[in-house]
Amino acid sequence: MFEILKNTIQIEAGNKIYEVDPVMAEVNVNAARKKLIEFNDKLVMGEATEKDVKNIITAVVADLENVLGKGEIGIIFADKAISVHDVMDLVVYISAVAEDFERQKGDKYNVLRQNPFNSKRMN
Repeated sequence: MFEILKNTIQIEAGNKIYEVDPVMAEVNVNAARKKLIEFNDKLVMGEATEKDVKNIITAVVADLENVLGKGEIGIIFADKAISVHDVMDLVVYISAVAEDFERQKGDKYNVLRQNPFNSKRMN
């Protein structure tokens, strides 16, 4: 019998638990990660400005709110001024939770790569 499973991940942040779609989490966290890498390259080259710092925080917060919900980052960090490291920490945390979920599902879904009519794997 087919059973509908709970295919969400729990993100615990700011004394709240968020139930989110792991695929959407990965999509948005990967977008944030790319932006952070580009920012870091600028920083290492000595080319980052204060405006760049504000812009990267704003951009990554937008990606994170696509995962957790609009306005939730402000709630998580309460009255604290959000830093680049704060958003990086949250990106890394969400990424780890989503990747763990996908790794567990990947083990289960390996059967999809098998052709039921012969023993060769599909490419």
